[in-house]
Amino acid sequence: MHKKLELKKDGKTVMGQLDGPELPEGKVAPLIIFDQIAHQASLSKTYRDLLTKQGALTFTFTAKNIEDAQEKIEVAFACLRERSEVYGEMILLAGQAQGARAAMLSAIDLGASVKGLILLSPSFLSQDLKRLGNYPGHALVTAASQDDIIPLDQIKKATQLMAHGDFIELRKEGHVYSDDAINRVAHLIQLFIVTTLNH
Repeated sequence: MHKKLELKKDGKTVMGQLDGPELPEGKVAPLIIFDQIAHQASLSKTYRDLLTKQGALTFTFTAKNIEDAQEKIEVAFACLRERSEVYGEMILLAGQAQGARAAMLSAIDLGASVKGLILLSPSFLSQDLKRLGNYPGHALVTAASQDDIIPLDQIKKATQLMAHGDFIELRKEGHVYSDDAINRVAHLIQLFIVTTLNH
């Protein structure tokens, strides 16, 4: 299933793509809303393709900046949870670098209605740290051991401030993950979804 969607709420609009398996009538699937800030579009497509093959629904969209991403996440979350194919109690937010920061800030605002977070090499600011524990759900956080842009130790310390953060180190990886690392991360995300379903 590949659908271009225009979602609207309170005068705000988000254009994006919903992908996933063809579901039998009455069946639902978990949804991952993956925000991508400008240059991350091709990377999000890779995750989208891998995750939809594993049975998840994904909604991807592009934002100009973090503030724009947060606004669009709110619209997408409200609209997509009403769709018949979406398991409304199993919506996760995901992003990489700045996109991960937008996902985390949105989850803090939306609260427990966001079932989980997938944060790939998140780029947090110092003022974010005191808020990280405010999101009550579970988060999967990855960091690359050789990232020269977002240091691993910084991400590890931030994860420890979360209520339920699971930290995964990707050894011998840099800021741009290799194809092998992307495949491993997609597998970890699928395991995370299964685990989160049981919480």
